[in-house]
Amino acid sequence: MIDEKNLESYITSSKYFHFSAIALAILNERETLISLLQKLHGKVTISFDTNFRKGLWEDIGVLRSFIESASSFVDILFVSKSDDENIFGVRSADEAIRYYQSLGYKLIIYKQGGEDVIVWDGEYLLYVPTFKNINVVDATADGDALNAGFISSYLRGENVQRCVTIGNGIAASVLGHKGALVEELRLS
Repeated sequence: MIDEKNLESYITSSKYFHFSAIALAILNERETLISLLQKLHGKVTISFDTNFRKGLWEDIGVLRSFIESASSFVDILFVSKSDDENIFGVRSADEAIRYYQSLGYKLIIYKQGGEDVIVWDGEYLLYVPTFKNINVVDATADGDALNAGFISSYLRGENVQRCVTIGNGIAASVLGHKGALVEELRLS
């Protein structure tokens, strides 16, 4: 059982809270997590990655419903084209982004593999190029790497376009190595 009070205290001692659909899928106390996130809104920056894994969801409607209601407490939505298509069906990037905008998401990071990352910053659409001519060795965790680069830059106060560019660079490094961890990127 989640001790909501202690968890809230722990999370509010930081500036940022990131979670994904994986956590949402495996937690038995989904309602407690949602209640906690609602309480945290405005106290920390909250980001959510759709990070869809089909085998974790008996009922995809639960995830759809969460995404459709979470814009009231999620500050940043990370979504990949493949996750979006698995959750909502095949549609263009423009259709997907318009949908998330209509739900009320104010900052959307839409990842398209090797294509430009499309960003809705609440006012404008930005197209941030990915790094090209990458020798892809293993795609494990490249989306998580982009998220990590974005988040660390965002916490340092960088503008959104620079945050995505840094995230793209870290993702490119991860793509060029076997496995999710790249020794050269470890901080000492």
